[in-house]
Amino acid sequence: MDRGFSSSERVQELLKKENQYFVLRIKNNYTINMKEDGTYEVWSEPRTVKVRLVNFSDVETRTEFRFVTNLPESEKLAYTNE
Repeated sequence: MDRGFSSSERVQELLKKENQYFVLRIKNNYTINMKEDGTYEVWSEPRTVKVRLVNFSDVETRTEFRFVTNLPESEKLAYTNE
């Protein structure tokens, strides 16, 4: 999905659905707080959402991309940041 669908309300809606995974690009100016368990809280109160955050940098254009996802890091369906 594109950045137009990355509101906290939309992400909260997607997190409630079982066996449905998402990867959403978010704007670089969103508030992000890292939690001790390695997840991130994105957006700010009262709309905070806890998700995995993946950063990607395009060195040629010097552009940073941020994605939020609920893809699992462990278990048999593991997806890593590599």
